[in-house]
Amino acid sequence: MFLPIEYPNLGRLFGITKIHKNKDNPPFRHIISNKKTKTEKISEYLDSVLNPVVQTTTFYLKDSWCFLHELFLKKDVLANCILVTLDVEALYTNIPHTEGMQSLQLFLNKYTNFSQAKVNTVCTLMNIVLENNFFYFNSKIYKQTKGVTMSSKVAPAFANLVLSPWENEKLKQLHGFNSVTLYKCYNDDIVFDNNSFYFYNKIYKQTKGVTMSSKVAPAFANLVLSPWENEKLT
Repeated sequence: MFLPIEYPNLGRLFGITKIHKNKDNPPFRHIISNKKTKTEKISEYLDSVLNPVVQTTTFYLKDSWCFLHELFLKKDVLANCILVTLDVEALYTNIPHTEGMQSLQLFLNKYTNFSQAKVNTVCTLMNIVLENNFFYFNSKIYKQTKGVTMSSKVAPAFANLVLSPWENEKLKQLHGFNSVTLYKCYNDDIVFDNNSFYFYNKIYKQTKGVTMSSKVAPAFANLVLSPWENEKLT
């Protein structure tokens, strides 16, 4: 039996300093360890099913190298553009369970060839992961009631597939989207060129329940972007 864990542990809350945001007084990224919890193996299985699906989505970026490749392919068109990034703030921990499960089910039914039985199984297991995130902190036991724990193996795939229906159903219909040369998503970070200011303004009105922050001349996918010089990326 792969999924059950005979002697499960409670998750443990800890923090990682985000020195890239403030090296003198860095904020903490709160993470709940998923090691040997009762949902660890379920999460691993779900990731093996959903991660290949994520890689087929329209705006998916695998890593920094793929992003650089996209920039290189479109360097002539993007030479006079301004790149803008949107950050979905605390995406993993802000997804309401009900809405998140609805988005996941919508995507699997509409954009995959999964049988209905497989969709139902995946959604049932995902709901178990979401509803059984218990953790220990400061001598007390807590339950996370919103979002998915960041250390869960399936968290990135779940978050991506929750955003994907919004991108497919709402984003492409926005006035100005056809003027955008580049639009890509890397986990909870979005990058696009601001060829259409109207699109830039409208995108915020389509993000109900989601908070976004934006930057111009941004850092993205662990890269710092600077203008083109002599047709070369610096």
